[in-house]
Amino acid sequence: MTFSSRTTKRTVWAVFGLLMGAFGFSFGGFVALWTNEGLNDKINYLLGGAVAYNLVLRLSVNAITVGVTTVAGDLTECTLPSYSAVPLIPSTWVITVAGGVAQAAYPTVTFTFGSYSGTVVIYGYWVTNTVTGRSAFVEGFAFPYTVPNSGGALTVQLTTLDSNPF
Repeated sequence: MTFSSRTTKRTVWAVFGLLMGAFGFSFGGFVALWTNEGLNDKINYLLGGAVAYNLVLRLSVNAITVGVTTVAGDLTECTLPSYSAVPLIPSTWVITVAGGVAQAAYPTVTFTFGSYSGTVVIYGYWVTNTVTGRSAFVEGFAFPYTVPNSGGALTVQLTTLDSNPF
């Protein structure tokens, strides 16, 4: 299963947002929401505060209502065999800017799962800043993915668009 992300945000912080993991990702028509924790870390980093960034993409197996007050502790990470969270390497983003619009695309991320018994549903993803232990942004999938008992794979493509206000 592949989820493609794409969103447009208008902000004067466009380029900074792209370099820091972008302002939002959309899977199936929904947009990832920067949490209060993530915004706090991002603005502190921008203004030269002590907060550094080390972003990691994780899959969530609990269905929650996402909001700005969502924290990493609200989410339960997948623990299936062969699954592992994926560090988002800043230099790996491909950034292009033309006509006042910046686009950042991350190479396709494939999560793999080994065989297991029971039922596991992937409800969405969240990105954590491992330096602070806080959530950066979070999103529930429009269509949760039930992992087959024989294992499987989930492919995620992250792309974001940003532009300055006109």
